[in-house]
Amino acid sequence: MKSKPKFIKNRFQEKYVVTWEEKYSTFVVDLFARATKDFPEIIGNNIAEYLSFIEKINHVINFYSERAYKKVKREHGSYFLKKNRIKNLISKYDILIKENRNILNKINSINLSNIDDKDLEKFWEKFSKHLIEMAAYFRATRPEVEIGPVCLIKDILIKNYPLTEINKKLITLATPTRLGLIERERRDWLRILKSKKNKGGIKKSFLKHVNNYPSFYINIYDTNKILNVMEKRFLQDRKYLNKLEKDIKENDIFLKKLPYQQNKIIKECKNNKKLIIFSKMLKEFAWYRFEIKNLWAGVEIVFMPFFKEISKRLKISLFDFLNFYTLQDISNSIKNKEVLSIEEIKKRKKCMAIIVKNKKYDIMAGDKAQRLLIKIKKNLIIEKEIKGTVAYPGKVKGRVKIIFPESMEKTRKKFNKGDILVTTNTQPSMVPLMTKAGAIVNDVGGITSHAAIVSREFKIPCIIGTKTATKVLKDGDLVEVNAFDGVVKVL
Repeated sequence: MKSKPKFIKNRFQEKYVVTWEEKYSTFVVDLFARATKDFPEIIGNNIAEYLSFIEKINHVINFYSERAYKKVKREHGSYFLKKNRIKNLISKYDILIKENRNILNKINSINLSNIDDKDLEKFWEKFSKHLIEMAAYFRATRPEVEIGPVCLIKDILIKNYPLTEINKKLITLATPTRLGLIERERRDWLRILKSKKNKGGIKKSFLKHVNNYPSFYINIYDTNKILNVMEKRFLQDRKYLNKLEKDIKENDIFLKKLPYQQNKIIKECKNNKKLIIFSKMLKEFAWYRFEIKNLWAGVEIVFMPFFKEISKRLKISLFDFLNFYTLQDISNSIKNKEVLSIEEIKKRKKCMAIIVKNKKYDIMAGDKAQRLLIKIKKNLIIEKEIKGTVAYPGKVKGRVKIIFPESMEKTRKKFNKGDILVTTNTQPSMVPLMTKAGAIVNDVGGITSHAAIVSREFKIPCIIGTKTATKVLKDGDLVEVNAFDGVVKVL
């Protein structure tokens, strides 16, 4: 099957903005492209020009046209100022979590090899629709939706506190009071570290842990590799058992005090109703964003038996299946036994573009995709000033270490305590590095993002949403991170 872009003649002359850059499989990248096409009515998905490029296998760069991005900021920034929309979204999240659990239970309860192709096709249709819808609703908590509520909260806080205290008060109000995914994972991991099970029992605990927290172990499709990663982490973390226990106790104390601190701010603001509504919204979004991400990030691990069964019937490798097949390719494969040609896989391995423009979806691969990526990068908006939103206050000087998800394992050993961690967007697997950082600087994210939550838990100065930190800064740069004003300066 060859990709035949319908709008290749389009010159893509606009200016573009990088909206995220991470490491994901084609399967996951296509979920979000399909969400853009299939669910434009869900806030966060009505994007006029959306481009995802996959190069070097799993290295993903996502762009919006400048016009599309400005429209997103304008429309999404005020969307949740209507409080019924907040309640409706939270209810939908609970439904999606329950649906995902039911689908997973069904897969685990049946022998997939005994299912005929037609039933497998029906299951895939239901499953893929669920995943696309989940991706669409996950987008509803992108940083842009915080703009209106955050501005409103700041306006209220400014009337009651000095300007120097506003960011700190906002951060306190936006922090979830219930135990989130990151902290639950740490507590479960501690139990494994303290376990006295034999080698076989520990391996079972490893696999159960990965299935409970797949977003911490993305882009691993082989059980032996998963066990290898877990064993290395196990041996490393056992050396710091006391520190981990201490960190968890400190977090327990922090969470115990947090409701009092939040209520104190609300009382000092005369129980302002809007402050109560929108600070609760930020807390809920921060908590649910991780819960929903844990359902799609690492979906390859949790539903591995299903993907293995399909790739086995098609006589293709699981790696190729997850890294080069789009959702439509998978549908065609199950229904018609169609597989990608060796030539097409070579093209997609080199570079692949998934494009949604004016609600039309298409792909291109190989040299054509690579030429388009070069063109888009030439039209990229890069602001030299590194400025963003404060996620946790502080002022630190240190050496820059730029960490990309796909090269994290290689750069991990070179990361020293006190280094400034600069990245596109942090992931759960980066937490060990984040705890060593003098400060954290992200290209993307809002105050309910992963970097923001982790920096608050570990009290690490953090600036998010700089857009260009990884493009402007270089490894080894001596910088000052002013996480009071949200500015990074090269010294």
